[in-house]
Amino acid sequence: MSKLFKDSFKEHKTEVQNIIHQQNNKIDQYKMETDAQILTTTAMVDQLQGQVIALEQRPASQSDEDNALAKLWALEKALIIQNEGCIMLTNMYDSKERPMPDISRKTMIDQVLKKLNLKADVTHVVQDGKIQQFTKIRFVQKDSAEKFQKEWIKIAPKNGTGAPIYAKNDIPQEVRKLRQPMLDAERALKAHFKKKDEKHKVRIYYHKHTLKVDDVVVAKRRSDCAVVWVNAELQAELDTFMG
Repeated sequence: MSKLFKDSFKEHKTEVQNIIHQQNNKIDQYKMETDAQILTTTAMVDQLQGQVIALEQRPASQSDEDNALAKLWALEKALIIQNEGCIMLTNMYDSKERPMPDISRKTMIDQVLKKLNLKADVTHVVQDGKIQQFTKIRFVQKDSAEKFQKEWIKIAPKNGTGAPIYAKNDIPQEVRKLRQPMLDAERALKAHFKKKDEKHKVRIYYHKHTLKVDDVVVAKRRSDCAVVWVNAELQAELDTFMG
């Protein structure tokens, strides 16, 4: 009985060991397969992350930039059209080059309005409680603004220093902000050429997003309104000039 039990136990033990061995083999195989899957998945994730980073770092295509610039110009035009009935008088200084007082401006403006039989809302630009060189004249109708502007240019009023007082279409503040980088570049160029005692035609073409000197493009505007110089030599001169 004892021998039979021992044989049975031994046989059972062997079966258990075989089962354990088989299970260990299966576990090892499963572990190997799992590790392989992890490696494959990790490689795929790394590859996808690389693609995402490449896409994020990829510069916008020229067509994307062109579309953005077209939208920028359309926005500026829409804002300007909304403000077409407004004229801005600039360079209104007295003989001591101080902003001209209200009464002096009123006399000149009223003479033109009376001559054309027009009515307008006249507002002097004030900053920090002090009158500035600018006066806005807003008309209900665009035609009235055009008539006033033509008549003002025809009469050509002068300020206290003998310089002309300009009558320009008023540019909305939102548009001024969009154009400020280009304006800064234009002013820097003009100051640079003035210091060198050189005469050049410096002009911004907003619809083409370019800044030209003597009809040659020297800088371009990006869709984020930043200025990119395409004339490296001129840019270097300006950098030296600006210090």
